Amino acid sequence: MATVVLKEHARDEKHRYYMWWIVVGRNGEDAFSVHYKHNGEDTIRCDIPEGSVMSTVVLQSALRAFWSKQDLEPDGTPIIGGGGTGGTGK
Repeated sequence: MATVVLKEHARDEKHRYYMWWIVVGRNGEDAFSVHYKHNGEDTIRCDIPEGSVMSTVVLQSALRAFWSKQDLEPDGTPIIGGGGTGGTGK
């Protein structure tokens, strides 16, 4: 099992752009945890089920599927940038 926190790094009229910020998880008895201070930034926390693939494509697809089932659509589709370089992931 793992938890991913995505942090917004840019936005335009149609999209919000996120980057991988924190990834923590557990493998059997081994676990890794992180403490961080939330300063009001726009973040998304995703709990990833055991056995899932950890990739931008898979995570982005799951986020879109989740929001499509909600009553309130977010302001644009979240796009996950990769590699800490601020890529748009479009």
